[in-house]
Order: sequence, then C-alpha cells, then structure tokens
Amino acid sequence: MSNARTVKLEGFIYEVKFHEGDEPSYSLLFSDDAGDKYYTLIGPVSFEYEIPPDWNPTAAKVAALEKEREEVKAEFARRVADLNERISKLQAITYEPEAA
Repeated sequence: MSNARTVKLEGFIYEVKFHEGDEPSYSLLFSDDAGDKYYTLIGPVSFEYEIPPDWNPTAAKVAALEKEREEVKAEFARRVADLNERISKLQAITYEPEAA
C-alpha cells in the first residue's frame, strides 16, 4: 500500500514573449491577472501530482535557510563596512576654531 499523496494544482498557461521576432516560451502561473505586454493568457490548466511517500522537505528547507543565512551575513558585512567608513570619515575631520 502506497502512502503517496496526490495534490491537484490549478493555474493558467501564458505565452511569454519579450521581443517581437523572438520564439515564445510558455509559463504556468497561479493567477489569471498576470497578463501584460509580455505575458499573454492562453487559458486555465489543472493537473494532479503524486508526492512520493518518501519525500522529506527537511533537506530543502535546511538548504534554503543556509542560503538565507549567507545572504544575511553578506548584508551585515556590507552594512558594517559602510558604518566603519562613515566613522573613519568623521574621525578624519578636524575642527580648528578661529582665533579670537
């Protein structure tokens, strides 16, 4: 007996074309109001997908959190460098009052 779970997904197919003369590509979006000059709604679509019984999201979630952690560390390093530069510039300014 399988413990697989089947989910039904519904969305909309769009033709995507960024420049005249380009070959179109196609996208599945989950909103029918995404049409603009690049995305042309073709129509609705629905399909079922069977999630494997041994699927475990933990590894993907950990990888996403590790990536986010690296992004936060990089932003923190940029911000600290900016603050250090501002401090250095302020410390380099000397004030000499005019003689009375």
